Amino acid sequence: MYVAYSLILGVISVALQVDVGIGYAGMSHPVGWGFYITNFVFWIGKKNYNFQKKFWKELNEIVEKKFFLDKKGAVDKYSNLIENIINQKDFQNIRTFKNNLYVVDPNKNIGNIENVRGLNGTFFQKNITNIYDLKKFITKKCQTVTYFGIDKKQIKSYLLKNNLLGIDRIVPIGKGLNIDTMWDGYDVIQSLSRIITLE
Repeated sequence: MYVAYSLILGVISVALQVDVGIGYAGMSHPVGWGFYITNFVFWIGKKNYNFQKKFWKELNEIVEKKFFLDKKGAVDKYSNLIENIINQKDFQNIRTFKNNLYVVDPNKNIGNIENVRGLNGTFFQKNITNIYDLKKFITKKCQTVTYFGIDKKQIKSYLLKNNLLGIDRIVPIGKGLNIDTMWDGYDVIQSLSRIITLE
């Protein structure tokens, strides 16, 4: 693993879940669960084209073996890509791995990413210099962040120093779909409970 890439959001967790399955989360439909959890991948550090190329190639091989995209899913995916191209106008490169993966590089000046949404294996990626560059991309709509290759202390320091509006949970790759009683910053049991008092 290259030290230059100290953080990858989402994608590797998706790769692992494609590999091992996510039936435990109640998502057994072969297409529906797809890649809905990941919208953006940030590579932190010096850009390494060879590493990224290898990563997407290997993810594509996993998807090809484990993931089935039906005709409706394929049409929805392509329509979503065209819609993003029309609405965003901030994309400089799009790579397709058959119909398994679409990897989109936004324009370097893109700022607001909260409305950039992929579908069924469409990923948007951006290279940033360090973890502090994430601040301009984090909004209230950002809920779950998965990470790899970065120390928890560094993440904690980043959160404490930046007073972010978004991010409700931060988990290691492979745990993005783990269900718990705390979800999106709320205690699910408490929010669904009614307390009756009797004195």
